[in-house]
Amino acid sequence: MQTDANNTDPNLDKNADGDAIASADHEPKLTFNDILEQVEALVEELDAESQEMIFDLVKKRRNLKRREEIARTIAQAEENYRQGKVFRGTVEEIMAELNR
Repeated sequence: MQTDANNTDPNLDKNADGDAIASADHEPKLTFNDILEQVEALVEELDAESQEMIFDLVKKRRNLKRREEIARTIAQAEENYRQGKVFRGTVEEIMAELNR
């Protein structure tokens, strides 16, 4: 629901255009510690096998994200190399170049 952009109601957020909009929820945002406590409480209620399944799932997803990050870094490094933005040389040559 869009409202007057000049409205100063603290319960209103702004959209990408800067227009004031009613916020879907007026509750304060959760902190990382709040979320962690909730997750811990929920996991504690599960049996050992279910807990292990959740741990494996989280680990696999984290590994996948890390591989994606590495792939992006490699792609950027390869592009920098193709564009000639990479300096190659000995440590002494690199240090001399940096000190120029």
